[in-house]
Amino acid sequence: CSSDLAASRENRAAAGKLRRVVFEAGHQFWSGGDSLPYALFPVRGVVSLQISPSAAKRVEVAQVGREGFAGAGLFLSAQKADTAAVAVTAGEAIVMPPSIFRRYLRDPGFQNAVRRYVHLLLVMNAHLSACNRVHGIEEVCAGRLLLMHDRTRLHSFDMTQESFSRQLGVRR
Repeated sequence: CSSDLAASRENRAAAGKLRRVVFEAGHQFWSGGDSLPYALFPVRGVVSLQISPSAAKRVEVAQVGREGFAGAGLFLSAQKADTAAVAVTAGEAIVMPPSIFRRYLRDPGFQNAVRRYVHLLLVMNAHLSACNRVHGIEEVCAGRLLLMHDRTRLHSFDMTQESFSRQLGVRR
């Protein structure tokens, strides 16, 4: 019982180190190759995870909204980010430093939720890869818009042609 009380106190102290951030569309949280500065849990808004196949081009490989978090590499003990994290829409998020993230991973409930989300992220990436391969641009475009709708729960959102073309990996 005393160990549960100590763990509860430790979690409350760790929760005090979390911070809420407000962001605008286009805000870059980190670049690919940077150290992972934190886990980012969007409360509202959408974050795009992007890779750079060349110096002049970025392509979205995943979107994260309130269903998950950016920085899944922290769960896998990665030291560096493989993707850039860029806000697609305005929003808010909870920022969790890596040390606090690792501390929370000791909690079986949190660890299970993170494990299930990382699995979902892998499955979603597999589906998006298949869709990008077998469907035309119109279907891919519709699918991405539906994903944005699911994550924002909005019937309209501001997005530039430039950012949307980047998500799709096509010219504007």
